[in-house]
Amino acid sequence: MHKDLAYEVLWSMVRMLVGRLRAVADARYTDPGLDLVAAAADLGLSRTRLVHAFRELVGVTPHRYVVELRTAHAAHRLRETADPVTRICFDSGFGSVARFLVAFRRAFGTTPSDYRALAERSRTFREVGPPMAG
Repeated sequence: MHKDLAYEVLWSMVRMLVGRLRAVADARYTDPGLDLVAAAADLGLSRTRLVHAFRELVGVTPHRYVVELRTAHAAHRLRETADPVTRICFDSGFGSVARFLVAFRRAFGTTPSDYRALAERSRTFREVGPPMAG
């Protein structure tokens, strides 16, 4: 019984720390220097414990979580702005265009430029409507 209580207390602390790290990621994902492993170490969690606990509680690894935040941010910017793809890449927290392109294609199945063009065609279709049948 005592062992179960110690486990529950420890797991409660780990949940709290993962929640704090998730909040850090949510607030700082556009920072290319964001390092959740270092932040976890500062809070007393090892890299291994962080990855396992984060995946168990959030459903993905810390790295995948940050990449998903960054690609979602980039997709929003591609749909809503005319900013250059390279600028969006770096503003979204990616450290290189090559890594951005790989992550974006993995997330959306297309390149950022093609994604933007598709979003623009979709917006135009919604505004103008389908062609009239002749």
